[in-house]
Amino acid sequence: AARRGLGTRALRGREADHRSGRARVRGRAMASSGGTSGAGACVPTQEKNAVMRRLRARPENQVCFDCPTRNPSWASVTYGIFICYDCSAIHRRMGVHISFVRSCDLDEWTASQLQVMKQAGNGNTRDFFTSHGVREMKTEKKYTTKAAQLWKAHLKRAAEHPDADRDHHQESAQATPNGSHDAGDGLDGLMLRVEEEVRSSPVQKQRNSAAAAPEPAAAAPAPAPAPSRP
Repeated sequence: AARRGLGTRALRGREADHRSGRARVRGRAMASSGGTSGAGACVPTQEKNAVMRRLRARPENQVCFDCPTRNPSWASVTYGIFICYDCSAIHRRMGVHISFVRSCDLDEWTASQLQVMKQAGNGNTRDFFTSHGVREMKTEKKYTTKAAQLWKAHLKRAAEHPDADRDHHQESAQATPNGSHDAGDGLDGLMLRVEEEVRSSPVQKQRNSAAAAPEPAAAAPAPAPAPSRP
């Protein structure tokens, strides 16, 4: 009986290891299937955990972005925010085209996904949303606003072209003497770059051209008919 008990525990242990292995493989597959947010190979788990510990230790990331729940262990890579388990279910219901959700502990992450989390975080994202008039509203409505689309587009571009963003910071550092920071650094720099990207887009240029076009001159009134003679 003792041997049967040990054999049963060993079998359960092997099954648990097998399930854990399948979960890691599934996490890698999902990380690489998240469009531009998941492009690239996954970083080693130890490196991912170290980055996550640093990011989650920041005060602004210790509360869920969408509710008051503390110590969130999930994240939306799309917006670079940390969210709780319940709110992650809401994000998943919205679909990966709106919010791509990852577990900070269970899933594998790519370098570009971690870079998005470093650049955004709950603090920067909340400040950006607030500056665009997005404050307290339901989760589903919040992520259909113009602010959400602007932030999503900027983070997507940063993930696709990390060198361009790094070059911008290097140019800003060279342009400001004594190591001082100008508007190109921090949240102000992010907001400026987002607005620049919107203004330089072909759609916005077309709208600006249409708005700047002079209005057609009003037609001159027709002359009054001459009075008839008796």
